[in-house]
Amino acid sequence: MNQQRLDNLIDRGTIEGFGKQLLACVEQSTAVSLHAGDGEQLWSTSDIGEACVRDFVRKVKPGRPCRAEVGGGRFVYLFPVKSSDRDWLVLGILVVRIEPVSLEKVFKDVTAVLACLERQFAVTATLVTTTHFSAELSDQLKLMVAVNDLEPGENLSASLQTLVELCRDGFGCDAAVVWLPDDDTRILVAQPSIDEKRLDAFLTQVLERVRSTGRINLSSQSLCLDEKSKKAALTSPIVGPAGQIYGLFTAVSERFAQDDARIARTISSKVDLLFQQFTRGRPKFLLRDEFLETVENSLRSQSGSPHTVLYVDVDKTHLINDSFGYATGDAAIETVSELLIESAGKEQLITHLLGDRFAVLLRQTDSDVALSRAQHILELLNKKSIERKGKSLQLSASIGIATAPFVAESAADLLTIAEVASRSAKERGGNQAAVFQTVDASIIQRRSDADQVGYLQMALLENKFVLYAQQIRPLGKKTSASRFEVLVRLRGDGTELIPPERFLSAAERYQMMPALDRWVVNNTLAALAEASASLEVSLSTFAINVSAQSLAEPEFIDHIEQAIVDSGVPPDMLCFELTETAMVRQFDKAQRFVHRLQKRGCRVALDDFGTGYSSFAYLKHLPVQYLKIDGAFVRDLLENRLSEAIVSSVVEIADVMGAATIGEHVENELVQQKLVGLGVDYAQGFHIHRPEILGEVLTALESSGVGDLLSPSELTEPVELEILES
Repeated sequence: MNQQRLDNLIDRGTIEGFGKQLLACVEQSTAVSLHAGDGEQLWSTSDIGEACVRDFVRKVKPGRPCRAEVGGGRFVYLFPVKSSDRDWLVLGILVVRIEPVSLEKVFKDVTAVLACLERQFAVTATLVTTTHFSAELSDQLKLMVAVNDLEPGENLSASLQTLVELCRDGFGCDAAVVWLPDDDTRILVAQPSIDEKRLDAFLTQVLERVRSTGRINLSSQSLCLDEKSKKAALTSPIVGPAGQIYGLFTAVSERFAQDDARIARTISSKVDLLFQQFTRGRPKFLLRDEFLETVENSLRSQSGSPHTVLYVDVDKTHLINDSFGYATGDAAIETVSELLIESAGKEQLITHLLGDRFAVLLRQTDSDVALSRAQHILELLNKKSIERKGKSLQLSASIGIATAPFVAESAADLLTIAEVASRSAKERGGNQAAVFQTVDASIIQRRSDADQVGYLQMALLENKFVLYAQQIRPLGKKTSASRFEVLVRLRGDGTELIPPERFLSAAERYQMMPALDRWVVNNTLAALAEASASLEVSLSTFAINVSAQSLAEPEFIDHIEQAIVDSGVPPDMLCFELTETAMVRQFDKAQRFVHRLQKRGCRVALDDFGTGYSSFAYLKHLPVQYLKIDGAFVRDLLENRLSEAIVSSVVEIADVMGAATIGEHVENELVQQKLVGLGVDYAQGFHIHRPEILGEVLTALESSGVGDLLSPSELTEPVELEILES
């Protein structure tokens, strides 16, 4: 028995489970074995007599089961099983009886189990391929990741030198050069055989042509740089924020792949980013993590000095997008970005947090000076306007101000408090700055522990929570039934609705998530029970989130099952979402939870999927119906090839599993179309549907089957029947 050969195909526990099912399917069967095509026995439930079966196994052909008598009233039934796209195994079932059962009957009895076994082989093969892909990225992806992650050096020349060397190694080319003539910068890494004078002449010619025409052929061009042979030159212009072309990146090699032009464009964009960071007296534009780390270092090194964070939230971006289109919205955000860079000053740092939100660190600046600086930013911003098709819209922002160490002692808390102040400014009409005061600290959990717990408990008792629903829309013809995710909001003291990020952290901290989850389950089922039978006709499914704390409670699944029975809601109308993190950390409990729900008839989704390939292995034992692709990969799908590769891999895994995929955080049409092209089944996000009160969604579904959320053509789904002919 070849254990290593078996391990490459399927784990032992899984094949043993299939063996037990096969023995139960065939009367008087005593053993099951698995063989390679050459006859070698890979596994068996008990001794089947390898020698007497081997010769028969070698004669089995794909798609043609057979039966053979092996003596002593024993008959072996042999079934070819597909283990990969090209390879076949043979599964043998030994039966002891005087009169053999017909091959046709045995085949009929075991067909379903064999199909599941083949599917399991396919899952294992795909997982191995995907894991290998994630561990050993192609050279192109490695270079893309390295370029994106490159940190600025001590100065511009050092940073560009590192980048050029990185590109030379990544492309494996003879030469790589960054040329910025107006800045008198030329960074070249080249083999000794490269004629630098010829290369300089080529660069000058290309730059003159691209500046005059505004165009450049990103595909490689023939170039003679030595006396021996011609080389291929791949060139990409370096474009500044205002669209000006001020330099070139060029790589020289024997040949280039088709996708290398896209990589060259990424490299030239990185050159521009480095140039902007080190020139014109501008501050550094950091990533969020870098920004927080820098703020933290400033707080520690200058603990006695005030440091202020401005949280800038651009106003009316949705109105701009709706009125002028997303391209204009992006241009408005870019305008704000440039204005912040110009007005912040040399010693200040900026980060683009997300979409229309920015943060600025004002070192050694108190709240009064920061307020004056914020008002100056607003004055400059008000002078900017968006004008399209006879319409004009003035730009503005809501700026929150938080100063350490008076309201916070850590970078993360300081940013959160500044965000709260920004939200307060926006709620008062926007286009203004608001300073966070210590007396407002109750907004972000500055109450005593007892008050905090009591507030949430009273909210549960007084039904201050409100259920919303957000549609998860099908993207292709093979999926037509619409889905909704049930969301929860909290009513404030007035008419304000408090979003989940403002209260879920407290509920988690004080172990109140199980109580909140029970409230959501009970009230969702009550709302669905009151709706008419048209919900069943529309095939709509409603997804309820399950927290890690609830998953850890054995009684929670009992509560769900009893609530379903009491409400009378069809179980297949319900889907329960587990996060990937909760599933991995509590796998045994998650497995039992999923199996009980599916036995009841409910569906299960794995939320925030894709953050770690280690979780793929768990899918073999956790057959969920939906994989929700983490929004981090969806948001930058158009710019990041690594995100695209990960989404594509998740789609492939889901397809093998028979599961559907859902792309989260879909914010525009381009991302939606990209998901369609990658084969994602559903999309969710503000571009698809803004959350509405659950009762209003149900009313719309009742009134017209699916209301305005789905077109009538999406109500039916064609079904294909496969007929097995003997």
